[in-house]
Amino acid sequence: MREKPRLSTGEYLQLTYAVGFGAFSASWAALTGWSRGSNRPSTYGKHVIYSATRSIFPRVSIRIGQALSGTTRDQYKIWATKNGVKEDLVEIDSNEGIWGCWLGRNGEVSDGRNPGKTLLWFHGGGYVGAAAEPHFAMLWAFIRKAKARGDTLRVLVLEYDLAPHRVYPAQLRQATLALQYLLSTGLKASEILIGGDSAGGNLALGLVLHLSQPHPEISPLSLTDRLAGAILMSPWVKLQTDSNSYTRNSHKDALNVDAIRSWAASFLGKSTTDKYNTPVQATAEDWKDVKVEKLVVTSGSDELLVDDIRTFVDILRKARPDVEYLEAAGEAHDALVMDRAFGLKHELQSEKFLSAWLMARLK
Repeated sequence: MREKPRLSTGEYLQLTYAVGFGAFSASWAALTGWSRGSNRPSTYGKHVIYSATRSIFPRVSIRIGQALSGTTRDQYKIWATKNGVKEDLVEIDSNEGIWGCWLGRNGEVSDGRNPGKTLLWFHGGGYVGAAAEPHFAMLWAFIRKAKARGDTLRVLVLEYDLAPHRVYPAQLRQATLALQYLLSTGLKASEILIGGDSAGGNLALGLVLHLSQPHPEISPLSLTDRLAGAILMSPWVKLQTDSNSYTRNSHKDALNVDAIRSWAASFLGKSTTDKYNTPVQATAEDWKDVKVEKLVVTSGSDELLVDDIRTFVDILRKARPDVEYLEAAGEAHDALVMDRAFGLKHELQSEKFLSAWLMARLK
């Protein structure tokens, strides 16, 4: 998606209905939430807000969602203006028309004591949503923490094309081009980390596989050494929704299974699932020679995707027993981004864990 859609009168009416339904759900949850059971979120605030989002997501079309959020560049500019950060945009590939949003490249947070690392980030959003302000806030917090420790971290957020405007494997091709761009600037693979949250974690894993086992429709990218690391936050590792946690956590997560099915169908288009877009389909042997030095995976015990992520980690550990995994108790899907987007300020176990892991990779 290169520019946000313009909504029709009918779509505005649909949006009004969805918001109204969400408000009703939130009000009911607020009234009854004091006596909620163990199959609901652990805190009252999450219970109320998640009740609203679960009601809204399936009632808002992909097109309406994209009109409301705009593009990743739109969100980046809003965040940069609010935080007094100079915009730093780069065209990654003119043929594909893809751009990247830099954070920390202009020296605002680098004192030159060491070259540090560059993190290539793939945002979540079900492949249909742009990056949001909490994505940039999270990454900026990592950059600031690195500076406080005397280290340097730069982040490039890829603005990949959204579905249904472009479908699989276009996003994987664009992720490959983004990594190729970083290498063309003179960076070594060992100076680069990749990462992503939710659908962005799916994309990061597809890229990891592509580097060792090239996708048949995408040009290979050869590395002389391994990438420094890969961060996988609540990665969307299975596009099907038949795991038990989709039922068990249906009232604990902010997501709704019907919305997830819609996003998956939009992303796949006419393609079928494979190991690049559904990483649980890859075998342990597929992960054996991946060109990444360290891998870290997080999930939340209350998220719909948690059973799939557990299965994926079990497979991955057969090939890479050094993978680090945290299942954060009481956290829902992609809490570090989504809870912040909802204005929830509680401390997150996943935030501490990922921050510590990332800081250790910067030396």
